[in-house]
Amino acid sequence: MSEKNFHSEIITPLHQPSAPTELWSPEEGSETMRLVASMNKISDEEKETLVREAGDVLGLGVSPGSQGKSRTGLIVGFVQSGKTASFTTVAALARDNNFRLVIVITGVSTSLLGQSNSRLLRDLAIETRDDRSWRLIQNPSITGTNSTSTPVTPEEVQGTLDIWTRANAPASHRQTLLITVMKNHRHLASLTSLLKKLRLSGVPTLVIDDEADQAGLNIRVREDDQSSTYRRILALRAALPSHTYLQYTATPQAPLLISLADSLSPDFVKLLTPGSEYVGGEAFFVDHPGLVRVIPASDIVRPNNELDAPPKSFLEALRLFFLGVAAGILQHGGQGYRSMLVHPSQGTFQHQLYFQWAVSVRHTWLAILESSDADYTKEELLGQFRTSYGDLRDTVGPEIASFEDIAAHLSSALLVTREAEVNSTRGPTPRIVWRDFHSHVLVGGQAMDRGFTVEGLTVTYMPRGAGTGMADTIQQRARFFGYKRSYLGYCRVFLEAEVLSAFKALAKHEKAMRTELERFAATGAPLSEWRRQFFLDPRLKPTRDSVIGIGNLARHNYEAETFRPRVILDDPALMAINRSVVTEFESTLNWQVPGDGNDTNSTATGVPLSMVLADVLAEIRLGNPSDSVRLTALLIQVKQILEEEPETTCTVYAMGRGRDAQFLRHRPVDPETGALAAQTILFQGRNAANGYVGDEKLGFDISDRIQVQLHHLELHETKLEGRVLATDACVVVVKIAPKDGQDVILKGA
Repeated sequence: MSEKNFHSEIITPLHQPSAPTELWSPEEGSETMRLVASMNKISDEEKETLVREAGDVLGLGVSPGSQGKSRTGLIVGFVQSGKTASFTTVAALARDNNFRLVIVITGVSTSLLGQSNSRLLRDLAIETRDDRSWRLIQNPSITGTNSTSTPVTPEEVQGTLDIWTRANAPASHRQTLLITVMKNHRHLASLTSLLKKLRLSGVPTLVIDDEADQAGLNIRVREDDQSSTYRRILALRAALPSHTYLQYTATPQAPLLISLADSLSPDFVKLLTPGSEYVGGEAFFVDHPGLVRVIPASDIVRPNNELDAPPKSFLEALRLFFLGVAAGILQHGGQGYRSMLVHPSQGTFQHQLYFQWAVSVRHTWLAILESSDADYTKEELLGQFRTSYGDLRDTVGPEIASFEDIAAHLSSALLVTREAEVNSTRGPTPRIVWRDFHSHVLVGGQAMDRGFTVEGLTVTYMPRGAGTGMADTIQQRARFFGYKRSYLGYCRVFLEAEVLSAFKALAKHEKAMRTELERFAATGAPLSEWRRQFFLDPRLKPTRDSVIGIGNLARHNYEAETFRPRVILDDPALMAINRSVVTEFESTLNWQVPGDGNDTNSTATGVPLSMVLADVLAEIRLGNPSDSVRLTALLIQVKQILEEEPETTCTVYAMGRGRDAQFLRHRPVDPETGALAAQTILFQGRNAANGYVGDEKLGFDISDRIQVQLHHLELHETKLEGRVLATDACVVVVKIAPKDGQDVILKGA
């Protein structure tokens, strides 16, 4: 992605309003209280937030007493922010409110499924508690032919559900059936076969789709077909008479941008609040950019850049990591975990290369550090570590131990570290047993993308490009986000320049997107009524094209093109409104006529952009749907500029209202379309006689980001001598000065 100006991208689908929201109030019971009491790493305030938001999520869904209803909710967290804790709490709250069946669709691999299973077993204390409140079944199958499946019979599963209806059954026998299933079409089909054999009418059911934007959406929508996993999810939902389907994700672009008619398009949205220790994109790329390093192009393995030794930036990353491990041993006795993530391209050759480099470097450094103090190579290596220590000291602060004290533990840091190649080259992706070692260097690609949790991650080395530039995919690679504020100074992120640029843009994109979602969620209206709108770097796509239907995309560039309506002969009532808005605004400005070739226009400089937004842009009305959508995108972009720079000013031109006092310009229009007649342009061209540069070439004042042109036109039918169709038709034109900014992504018409 080369640097260039930003532009506005608008995505426009059909609009289908949904039914009003039916709210209910879940009651917190013993299961939820037991769960949050076990969370000893978060504060009481954060526990209250977790439970309150879990109640909001469940309460926006189908109540346990409803029959024949289903609702889909989009639950948005941050990458590595604790979404699992949220849906585990929602599940506990569901049990407190007599939900008999909870299904968790999780993981596209056995390792991710195992990670989720382990977390549920631990958090819900399923294997350690005295009662039998939960019955966990992984990948249930009535045939039991797969090694990862659990053989079951419909009769025994039905018995678990039916015990709830027995009046004399003790409460301890009323188990909530917790089913975890891999997001794989075969396992989903097996589960659906089981569900179809059960009597589920009147059984309150909750379905949680973890990483909902991955794999489950229809990637064949443009072919007017259904992908296999998507089809299985629809079949699973069809087998559940009444249920709430919760889509958990940190990257909601795809669920938001699929067709509103899609069965997986969400009815409501809830944004999760991360804990106080969480750090994400804003922390790394806005607040603390000193934690991020650029990997030089010469250090990245490519077909035309083969490396026969570890690059300097990789060695620097390893030094910073081992210094952090040594500092942890010194200060905390090596409690917990420290990890380094090496994330090259998907090609396993590079995984092997970096893995071998990591192993070789650690062994070499260990041998040098344990050699005689008289060995000059030891002195040289310690000098390199000392330089890296200075880098850490700048971000950790004065509380960092002295270099001599940390260096004394470097050998131990190297000894307690092990490397692992995390991919499926030699069969199933290996499971990391964190407790075996204090420190880990993990090398891999896709297996460590979405959903993979890296314990104690401090240093990330990612020598890979942005690929196809999909925002949600790149954002999910940020395993370096998480609950690490207490040791943030020890964290480092090494990125290729293109990817670094993408992450900086994504930090702004995420903030803007969440702001818009929060504003709308507060209204309580169905999510289908929200006109999808957020910002995105023009060099990125919001998500993969395969899940967005044909005909939903339109693109506009407000920093490379000028905003102006395409239809200038509109409904007379709308034209009257616009005339009133423009003339009233003009009356409030202090106009001047330049003494140069621009004296065909009057100029007002230093006009507050906030005033232009409130008095003009938010008040004018455009009847043409395409113009209306484009105006909405402009409003969003202007609001974003004001949020970043509230004191922004602009230059306003009254076109044709200059020294000669000419006011109305004459333009021919097509009376059928309302657009300018063929071969006719809105703007006045260059005039060599008086030195006028032309409307399109009018420059910006040095301090302004916005230029507004107010055109007063007399419109004629087809040609200038044709019938007069309108007098004093007011047209507003806006130009935005090129500057680093964000695209506008807008879906909804």
